[in-house]
Amino acid sequence: SIAFVLLTGDYGHQSVRGQGLELPLNGRPTRIQGQRVAIQSWSGLYGMALLGVGGLEGVLRKLTNSRRAQQIRAELADWVDGDDRRQFRGRERADYVNSGWIQTPRNAPIRGVEELLELPSVSVGLMNGGGGKPGLSDLILAGGDDNFDVGTAPDILIGPVLGLPEAVARELLKARSDGQWSRVRSLIDVNHWTFNYHPPFHKGPKYRMDFQSDDGVTARVEIELTPRSGRGLYNLIEWQVPYHEYE
Repeated sequence: SIAFVLLTGDYGHQSVRGQGLELPLNGRPTRIQGQRVAIQSWSGLYGMALLGVGGLEGVLRKLTNSRRAQQIRAELADWVDGDDRRQFRGRERADYVNSGWIQTPRNAPIRGVEELLELPSVSVGLMNGGGGKPGLSDLILAGGDDNFDVGTAPDILIGPVLGLPEAVARELLKARSDGQWSRVRSLIDVNHWTFNYHPPFHKGPKYRMDFQSDDGVTARVEIELTPRSGRGLYNLIEWQVPYHEYE
């Protein structure tokens, strides 16, 4: 029924309505048929394919100290680039070998968000989040959609991704929380490259859904809506049952 609503419903800035349901698309939990469900539009997350490594440092500064944020960005840049030139505070193959680590940079884009744990400066705690802060696994996609959606993005991404000063980002988040969408639009550049020629509240075809039963078992399912493919109305990208935090 959730996939049917996503396919046929009326989309708003942060949710979709249909079949007597209103489904938040910003990761806010709701209850459907006795289960706690949280749906997150991929467009609202940090998609590496669109946003790359460069803007990640600003996000990391929201989660950790500035030195560690710089280290992680540099380590990731060295992990995915095709050369052996070490960035400032980064690590290339020789650094891993000399430190006795078994992993070495792939020199290619990451295949999944869990690959971030291969970076020496990324801890399990940073991946899982805690203390009121989201984890990297909640915010980052190895691929992602081809646009950034201001409506469903977690608060922590808005300022860094759009390059907004702190004061403007706070004002935007307050306007968004109050449902003042015209005010939100006035605070952003609607032609910003991260929107990729889409409206700033555009929802793409990919969604992450976390289901939690009353006994605490969580399942994570990621789907892509494919109504025009001729192979079915949606595709399963990945599913994890049960879904566990990183250890």
